[in-house]
Amino acid sequence: MSQSAQGRTGRETGILSLFHSLFLKRTFAKLTVFAVVWVFLATQFEFFERFTQWVMQYQSLGLGAVMSLLFVLPVALVALSWKRLRSMRFQLKAGERDKAAMYKLAMHDPLTELPNRLYFSEQLQKALQHAGDNDACVAVLMMDLNKFKQINDAYGHIVGDELLVATAGRLKHLLRMHDTIARLGGDEFALIHVGGQEPDEASALASRIIKAMSEPYHIRGQQIMAGVSIGIAMSNHDIEPVDLLRAADTAMYRAKMDGGSTFCFFDTRMDEQLKQRQLLERDLRKAIAQDLLEPYYQPVFDLKARQLQGFEALLRWRHQREGMVSSKEFIPVAEDAGLIQVLGDWVLKQACVAAMDWPVDTTVSVNVSVQQLKHDTFCYSVSQALKESGLAPSRLEIELTAQTVQQDPHQVLAIMQDLKHIGVALVLDDFGNGSACLTIMRDFPFDKVKIARACVGTLPGSETNKALIQSVVGMSESLGMQVSVVGIEDEVQLAMVASLGCQQGQGFLLGHPLSRHAAGRLLVNLPDAMGHE
Repeated sequence: MSQSAQGRTGRETGILSLFHSLFLKRTFAKLTVFAVVWVFLATQFEFFERFTQWVMQYQSLGLGAVMSLLFVLPVALVALSWKRLRSMRFQLKAGERDKAAMYKLAMHDPLTELPNRLYFSEQLQKALQHAGDNDACVAVLMMDLNKFKQINDAYGHIVGDELLVATAGRLKHLLRMHDTIARLGGDEFALIHVGGQEPDEASALASRIIKAMSEPYHIRGQQIMAGVSIGIAMSNHDIEPVDLLRAADTAMYRAKMDGGSTFCFFDTRMDEQLKQRQLLERDLRKAIAQDLLEPYYQPVFDLKARQLQGFEALLRWRHQREGMVSSKEFIPVAEDAGLIQVLGDWVLKQACVAAMDWPVDTTVSVNVSVQQLKHDTFCYSVSQALKESGLAPSRLEIELTAQTVQQDPHQVLAIMQDLKHIGVALVLDDFGNGSACLTIMRDFPFDKVKIARACVGTLPGSETNKALIQSVVGMSESLGMQVSVVGIEDEVQLAMVASLGCQQGQGFLLGHPLSRHAAGRLLVNLPDAMGHE
């Protein structure tokens, strides 16, 4: 090979090596430099034209490759630069989307898609700062679904989750643009409401929420009544977010203690009341474990024949510090703590065993909580109690309130039909107190209706309650039901309810609740028991 050819080959090899280095090991700085050079050459067309002509004259020197490289390389570099910039822009946008997704995941509840506790705490801090600067007031509304645990246990977690999602949807439609709603966990929701110093706005909002939540939910073929209890805490100028949230939580528990489906504003006395309730729950768990609860039995008399018909089982708790505690005080605690199922089954068994010591025509009635009916095993529990005790089903009465029936009418009706198939009697309890109505007597297979103490206690002065009792007696006769009254405390009331056509009655005049052994002694002393303890 000639020296000129070798030189030309060496120069081309060097140029290609340079191209390889620039092309494969490029950096953004190099690309920028080459782009600037190419633009400069393009603008200086006259210089570039002469340079091209000069290169063509000296092709023998191997500058054709150089010229080709100078022409192709900048175009390629500019194209690659554009592609790289587009890629960087895409990666930047993808990074921003990932960051936003991670933020939403960290700040939102994945089930309801509402903000979570962390986001709520941040917004509450900002709201308090804004309120302090503008002489406004921040109200925190803490909300808890009524009986959610029992609903979850009875219908399953899928229904429970869908109930939470449906609740979140209802809450969203009730809020103003600047309100903040969050799911704090479980069945607890919280709301930040910024307004004036007066509590009227928060009260109105709480009332709207309670009304919306009281409407039935229709989930997977089930009609579910949940409701909500709300605690409200209003801000002052120096309160910390965590203290405001805790105050709303305390008020919410007080609302639940008051029966639920209501709202309550926080005051400083609630802290002590909450501590007492928590202590009562702890002691109740211990009492159940140590068998410290005891059924008492209040006698029920036939008012016309003046004979003892049976007893109503009433649970009592002999507390070590508080003495005898009524079921009205600790049953709501047992319901909230999820203890009512175990406790109810135990009372049912104890009542059936006790009734076996009584004459064969003496009945025993047991009150049933709505939470017990939400378990598929309730009818089985009744059957087992009867089987284990040997008690005839016709001697057992199951008492249900109108409120219990209305919680889930279709489910309760199915359970009542199963109980009728077993052979037990069904009693509509506490009629005339609250939401009880005559249509429930018509639509459900009750054997007896018990008129509430609130109606009897106003006799003989209340003409309204006298008319109510007459209506119940008249309808009961047409439906083949018996009528019993509760709360007879004097002879005048006794004579009045008997004259109105009530067949059975109970109250302190006829007999206080008795222990199992005392009830046995009362049966021994018959027939002169009526009117005496």
